[in-house]
Formats: sequence, C-alpha cells, structure tokens
Amino acid sequence: MPTILTHAIAGAAIAQVLAPCSRRHEVTWIAVVCAMLPDADSIGFRLGVHYGDLLGHRGLTHSFLFAGVVAVGVAAGLWNKAKAGELLQTLVCIFMATISHALLDACTNGGMGVALLAPFNKTRYFFPFTPIKVSPLSAEAFLTQRGVSVLASEMAWVWCPSIAVMVTARWVRCRQTPELT
Repeated sequence: MPTILTHAIAGAAIAQVLAPCSRRHEVTWIAVVCAMLPDADSIGFRLGVHYGDLLGHRGLTHSFLFAGVVAVGVAAGLWNKAKAGELLQTLVCIFMATISHALLDACTNGGMGVALLAPFNKTRYFFPFTPIKVSPLSAEAFLTQRGVSVLASEMAWVWCPSIAVMVTARWVRCRQTPELT
C-alpha cells in the first residue's frame, strides 16, 4: 500500500478536478479523508482479523461497493446544503477519491492484492503494472533505506502527477469571469 499521505494527496487532486466549484474547499477536505478511509481496516490486525479475510486489510473497505456506500453517505449528508447538480458532482468526486485508494494499492508491488469486487468476489487483484513500492506497515521501517525508497517511488508515481493535476485544475476550473459592464 502507498502511505496514508500519498492517498490523501491523490484524494485532494481528484477533488480539484471533480468537486463542485461552489463547494470545492469543503469537498476537498472530505475527499482527502475518504481517500485515506479504506485503511481503517488495518485496525483488524490488532483485533486478530487475518489479512486475507473479507474484513482484513485490502478487503471490503477497498471495494467498489465500499466506495459507493461512502459516496452516497457523504452526498446524503449534504442533501439539504447543496443543489442537485452539486450533489451528483460530489457523489462522483467522493466515489473516485475513495476508490483511488484501492486503485493505488493495486499498483503496488507487494501484499495480497485488493478485493475490488468484495463482497461478491473474494479475488484480490493487482494491476499488470505495479510501479509503486509497497509501504512498510510500521513507522520504524520508514527510518530505513526501504522507507526512503518507498517515499521516492510515491513521489515519482503519485505526488508529482497529483500536484500537476491540482495546479492545472486550480488554474483551469472554477475561475470567476469578470462581468462586463
């Protein structure tokens, strides 16, 4: 898995592209949290849940179903605050931010794969191209050469493209046009 910070950066980039302009700031923060949310399953390690179980790491919380439920929940929470078009944009944005976590995990070179189709299919998937080095699960491991290598991989494959997307989206989208008088 990429680091939690990398998932957050990807979520922010997605929000810059997809969030409704009138709610971009608010939806960006929600997208950042939702992009990190699937790793809440790692608490299962402490509770004795096995990695390969449905509720294990990279299991149900890394599925399309989970991303859809999260997106619907967020949109429902904004029901009285947003217009219909904004709700649909927010739903798509939050779905993409949440599922981006699983898609990035499927691009890593380690672990057991990602249960994208859970709970309907237990198969765990990797993409054929896995350039992102898998992150160690312990904080101490980041103080080693491996930790540096993982962060360098994430910077090249996620951070730099995400920052480019964010800058471009901020420059292109949601610009106020001056009114003609």
